[in-house]
Order: sequence, then structure tokens, then C-alpha cells
Amino acid sequence: MAWLAENVRGTRTLDDYASAALTTGTNKREWVVTRAGRIVGVRLNSGGTGTGAGSSTIDVNINGTTIFTTQANRPTIATASTGDWTVLSPDGNVAVREGDVISYDVDAIPATAGHTRTAIAIDIEHA
Repeated sequence: MAWLAENVRGTRTLDDYASAALTTGTNKREWVVTRAGRIVGVRLNSGGTGTGAGSSTIDVNINGTTIFTTQANRPTIATASTGDWTVLSPDGNVAVREGDVISYDVDAIPATAGHTRTAIAIDIEHA
């Protein structure tokens, strides 16, 4: 279940969890932004490996447009790996406005099956 948590510093975390193997697809989860701010972090962790050749890759979008204009910066994890995904910084200052829709896609999985027990967290610092 996706939920929205807010801490005392004005940062909100959008999160999601999939216990089953990841499958490719768009708009795996969507959230509506309730206050303007900027995305300050993306973190993923998988508890189970994928199978087959390749890596798992996700993308984070604002209103359907990626925050990773440099596609090589998208979060990835190798087939046989578990734990934290490699996450490089989004390109530039990723501002969000009230009413924007943030979503994530699973762009790629290993050839046979995607990683399991995968959690994603997207932190938004509000202005």
C-alpha cells in the first residue's frame, strides 16, 4: 500500500512496496502532490534477486516526464544483487507543484524474472 508520511522538517516521503517479482510497466504507482517543493532523493531496496541476464531499472516521472533526462542515471540493480539500488542524482533541480502527479515505471527487469521484495521511497522537501 502506498502512503504519504511527513516528518517535522517538511519533507514528505512517497513510498511503495512490491513483494512479488517486479514486472515492466508504466505508472506502477501514482501520487498527487499536495504542496510545492522539490524531489531531494530517490531510494530503492530489493530483498530478493532477479533471474536471467540483465538488470532491473526504474524511472520516476512528474506528469509523465522523467526526472532522469540522462537515462544512465535511472536507478538500477544487477540481476544477482540484493539491497540498495544504484541511484544517481536526477538531472537539475526537480521542482514539483501542487497538483503534479509523481509516478514510477519499471523500465527493465532481468530476462527471466524481476527482483522481489522491492521498496521505493521518493523524498519531497516542501518550500
